[in-house]
Amino acid sequence: AFLEIGRRRGEEDTATEQALAIVKRAHSPLASPELHFEKIIAEAPHSRTYRMRGGCCLYYRTDGGDFCDTCVLLDPEVRRERLRAHLLDRRHSSL
Repeated sequence: AFLEIGRRRGEEDTATEQALAIVKRAHSPLASPELHFEKIIAEAPHSRTYRMRGGCCLYYRTDGGDFCDTCVLLDPEVRRERLRAHLLDRRHSSL
């Protein structure tokens, strides 16, 4: 929610900092070293910030499921490539 609100207000960096300040607190059940935000650049100037998961949602274990594009179990570069492809698909579908 912080990311979306920050995006709409043009304050994405501030919003992500505020979100991380809440969830990265010591002893928080939400704290995870894997949880972070990352800007993915597809083709200049197209980019988007995504929340990278701190844990697995287990969707890949459902019938017909697969790894989410932000799955913590994926290699970071595989995640980035999937998100770049998603970003390009969105860009091309809106043309």
